[in-house]
Amino acid sequence: MEPGDADNPRVAMGFGFRVAKGVRVYPSSRGVSVGAGPVRYYTRVGSGGGRKRSSRGPSVAAYERQVRQAQRSEAIHQVLELDQQLISLCQVHQQPFEPARPAKAAEPEPVDEAAISKQIRAESLEGVPLLQLSARRAAKRQAAEQVADAVEAEKQRRADDVAKEQAELDAQWTRLVANDPEPVLAALEAAFEDNEAPAAAVSCRDARVDIVMRWPALDEVVPERKAATTPSGNPTIHKRNKTERAELYLEALCSNVLATAKETFAVCPGLREVGLAVVRATRDPARGDDVLEPILLATVRRDQVDGIRWGNVMATAALLQTASGKIGMKGKGANKTLHSLDLADEPDELEFVRHVAAGLNCRVRDSDVAGIQLPVHVALA
Repeated sequence: MEPGDADNPRVAMGFGFRVAKGVRVYPSSRGVSVGAGPVRYYTRVGSGGGRKRSSRGPSVAAYERQVRQAQRSEAIHQVLELDQQLISLCQVHQQPFEPARPAKAAEPEPVDEAAISKQIRAESLEGVPLLQLSARRAAKRQAAEQVADAVEAEKQRRADDVAKEQAELDAQWTRLVANDPEPVLAALEAAFEDNEAPAAAVSCRDARVDIVMRWPALDEVVPERKAATTPSGNPTIHKRNKTERAELYLEALCSNVLATAKETFAVCPGLREVGLAVVRATRDPARGDDVLEPILLATVRRDQVDGIRWGNVMATAALLQTASGKIGMKGKGANKTLHSLDLADEPDELEFVRHVAAGLNCRVRDSDVAGIQLPVHVALA
């Protein structure tokens, strides 16, 4: 307590404000003292004698501006990453697929002669007392004579196993080339596991396989915003117009359709034709269920795909020139959209889509969009 504070009952009684655990602030006429336990520190307050700070921290407004700038930079980075992924999604048809070849069984593992010798010797000496030296020497000689035969027998066993495995692989390859449905569907199931667009081969007959692809809605494929730059060259974000979004959505779809066809022909060398049904599941808020829309039905032939010089070929143009069938594309420019195909006059296709919808716990949407026919043309030059 300072002189003159004794008359202040609050100070005299140790009145203070608790600011933290074990720490109190004590005001007085001369200033403020801070106490931590029994120790108290005194400092003056006010405009007259206090020491001024040499620098001032950022204001709240300045800090908020920094946070917004950091958040915007992060948003631009994220949009740029999405743009790059979208470009890749529109170019999957350009990647090469290594053709399948007959599998070769692995070479037999080398035989460890030392291990076999050690095992035979141990078995020969088992039960022979240590003090019967002549008996043990005879057992060792007998074991040495058996090693060569045992090693040769193990080599032959391993060679027989490899030959058996190779025969099975050759038989499997023969069935695959002959378009036996079992190995064809199994090979395609394994090949499609890492595809961007989920696909499943559902039937195989007469050198043709039918595949169902699921394709997401527009908002899940093409973001509304894209990375751009200002006139001064600074990064920014712009909004895509409807025309651009529709064209990118269609390009990404066609790219994945073509990539699936290319991969199918690469995996199954005996197939001559691929039928592709692309469906899109959407939620119907009015009825609270999922609706399956067939948006593309196409047939692609091997000779058409083999004739394309992929390079920088746009997927939409390539599909329109190499496939037959139809796609539910309607409108032009900003009004261009993908709709559900009308299959009322195509009972076989409609029944097929209904089977797919049942497997996905969806119903088929009725539609009046006839779709655009995909004519068969010669392969791109």
